[in-house]
Amino acid sequence: MVADEIWTDPTTGKRTVLGTFSGLLSNQFPAIHGRMAFYLAITDGRSAGSVDFRIVEINDETEPVLAVSCPVELNNPLVVAEIIAKVENVAFPRPGMYVLQALWNGITPLIERRLPVVDGTPPEGIQ
Repeated sequence: MVADEIWTDPTTGKRTVLGTFSGLLSNQFPAIHGRMAFYLAITDGRSAGSVDFRIVEINDETEPVLAVSCPVELNNPLVVAEIIAKVENVAFPRPGMYVLQALWNGITPLIERRLPVVDGTPPEGIQ
């Protein structure tokens, strides 16, 4: 999930995801998105490692727009690990189709989702 914020209840440890979105709108580029939070729950792990979140532009060979690594202890396949990453001031150089990727140890794809960055009025279905 991609959102504005992820809050953890200090008493119960439960997570609340606030302000989910599926794309970004900007009238100027590079577009700076002030705050983003990523949430991913994984299971069936058998080792310690990292979940690496990246945002890359589709069909672009340049460096990722964002790269952040989260260490994870997942030594029991029955345990569910909740991974949260919070980032600020992510710069998108131009409008286009970007992809948020979650990779295990920077190599093995876990999941990815499109993140369109639109110039001007959003098309139908983009929030």
